[in-house]
Amino acid sequence: MKIFMRNFCLGFVLVLLLFSSFDIFSWPNIPKIPKVPGVTDKIVDKIPGLDKILKSDPPITTNLKDAITEVSILDDYGPASLDFLWMGDLPRNEEGSFKLERPGLFEFTAQSYCLHAGTYSPGEGNGYLYAPLKGPQSDIVGNVLKNSYKHPEIEQRKVQVLLWAIIARTKLTDMSRENQLTASKLLTPGEMFELNGGALGLVPEDLKKEAFDKVPEEVRTVLEAEAKLRKKLTSIEAKYEDLERIAVLSGKVPMGKDSRKAPSGRWSYHEDGYFIRFFPMGYSKDKIQISIPPKITIKKDSKGRVISLSDDEGNLIEVEYNDVSSMKVNGDSKLEGYSFKKVRFVKMFTIPPEMVLDLETEWEGKGWVFRGKPSGKGSPLTTAKFPGVSARYKEASKYIEELKKLDKVLKFKGGVEDLMNLVHFKMAIKDLVVNNPVSNSIWATSHADMANKAIQYLITEKEGSYVWAFADGEEYYRKGAIKTFFSMLKSFISLPVYADESKIPWFNPNENVGTPGNTSRQRIGNSGRGALSDEEKKKACDQLKSEIKNEETVLDAYSDKGLLDAAKAKGYDGYEYNNCVRNAAEKAFSEGGYENYNDMSPAEQQNVLKQPPSGQQAGKSLESPMHTTFECVIVENWTTQDYINKFGQVAGKALQRAHRAHESFHQKTCKRETDYHEVPPGQGTGWPIDGEGYEDYMEDPDSYSQDEQGAYKDGINDKKKSLAELGC
Repeated sequence: MKIFMRNFCLGFVLVLLLFSSFDIFSWPNIPKIPKVPGVTDKIVDKIPGLDKILKSDPPITTNLKDAITEVSILDDYGPASLDFLWMGDLPRNEEGSFKLERPGLFEFTAQSYCLHAGTYSPGEGNGYLYAPLKGPQSDIVGNVLKNSYKHPEIEQRKVQVLLWAIIARTKLTDMSRENQLTASKLLTPGEMFELNGGALGLVPEDLKKEAFDKVPEEVRTVLEAEAKLRKKLTSIEAKYEDLERIAVLSGKVPMGKDSRKAPSGRWSYHEDGYFIRFFPMGYSKDKIQISIPPKITIKKDSKGRVISLSDDEGNLIEVEYNDVSSMKVNGDSKLEGYSFKKVRFVKMFTIPPEMVLDLETEWEGKGWVFRGKPSGKGSPLTTAKFPGVSARYKEASKYIEELKKLDKVLKFKGGVEDLMNLVHFKMAIKDLVVNNPVSNSIWATSHADMANKAIQYLITEKEGSYVWAFADGEEYYRKGAIKTFFSMLKSFISLPVYADESKIPWFNPNENVGTPGNTSRQRIGNSGRGALSDEEKKKACDQLKSEIKNEETVLDAYSDKGLLDAAKAKGYDGYEYNNCVRNAAEKAFSEGGYENYNDMSPAEQQNVLKQPPSGQQAGKSLESPMHTTFECVIVENWTTQDYINKFGQVAGKALQRAHRAHESFHQKTCKRETDYHEVPPGQGTGWPIDGEGYEDYMEDPDSYSQDEQGAYKDGINDKKKSLAELGC
């Protein structure tokens, strides 16, 4: 109550001052900035004491020591650009925060700001880590960043000038009228009063040397920059470029004190249950990427070894162990190595609107894995069954130490051993794919990242924050007493536990500071304002082009006369011919391009002509997004929101329209072949005169080929129309 009364009285006084200082004869149509109590027109700058300059905390204190959740074990997790959706496709509130309502990869290029004057701009090769915004004025700086989203009319440079004023502890009332107007829009009267109360005066040149010579060089550089900023910010003639030269250093960048190695693109764990990384482009633009892990089912055998990873879409990594061949590590009794008997990858690949492919590959007698927590003191011996064991052991020893550091911060439920075994598995799978590439499975390298997704999911689950799709495909929130209750509940009964909608986290860019591994570089404050106006359009263009390329590959298969003739020579009907097309498409997507049937080797031709086992249908592991029935009805299994979730707002709607064009071609063929009887709108559906006409028509391989070619061409042309409309 005391705090409320104090703030109320302060606000009331400031409002009175605002009205009392208004002058209708000056600055027409622009209100005067409220005067701050205790500050007169005749300001006598007093030189601040050395204690105030050197011993008090700066307004923003966030530094590398606050970046405590970096995850080096994910350094090899670099999804392709097309895997990321524009973050703007997520729900957003009036403050510019994004609602993280579903798993996935999202990115946002934010307008960002220098929050550390007297340091160097971000550069290539230098990694930035996540840290929260901290410091005596962190709430005020955070509000400036947040409120800049609400005021898009304020130029980014003006916001930056205000932030420099705050970090340099400049009296706002000494700044230009333009800068004061910016402050009045982005700050409350109370915040302006607080900032002026903590402002520093100008340091005379004759005392600057005495004040700053007693501190380390890197501190002195920052203090001198702040002092110069204060001087410039109170000058009417100050230009942005002059301020920038003071705040943002250029030239050769030294390695700052307490720096640590942080490669570009390193992920950090966010306490709300997702992973985040930064790619600053100078200090004024920052690409932010977040990874919300999907549910990954991790199965283990009785020895605690991972035997499979799978997701809800049917993707799978599965291993069999050769228990005859194992390895003990000299000097490290808690660690053991096991060779793989077989490793199998299965990838579900959907080419909308109606083709779902099962891509599969396997290795036999290749690869091996550790199990257990390495001490780092062992001496493993390389053998034919366990190649590269010394390097793997060294890497595993490094990772266990990293996991222990994370455990101290995140307090993992059950410790880190199961996480370490998953890291062992990830290293084994990655090494297998790299050292034993399968020529007809170019997708295997990216598919191995299922192990990285599993690591993310397990970290999130063990840390105890919000976990997307944790229990039987449903969501729930685990904190405090609720966590204990659900843990007890799940030990007695297996039921899905639903999440409270209000508990789903929001991503607020202004609360996430990009902190450099090299402390000589700038820390970056992010806003909810997008730095690239055409970001969404570029994402949509790339997605549409990718889908056109995929459908053109399928069209090549349906247009392959050699394949059609071979199927007819085998006596296949249209549906058996379609299985051959699927086989040819799977081969194309595994090898990176379509090869005509007549150019294939005899063995490849035989595989393409192969039919699925009796009673099974090819490509039916997942439901296709859209298809046309023999009754000439278009069935849409994906909703508009499903398309948006998969491809983004712009591309999703464009693709749905194109897929309807594809299916409309099939529908027209169906109506023609069944002599479909149209009825006026509102009077029910038409009835085919020949109810089996379309099914009979598609039994002929030539007819099947022609119908699919026409449908794919219509769909591709519709996508190209969307590209033209977007100006791609």
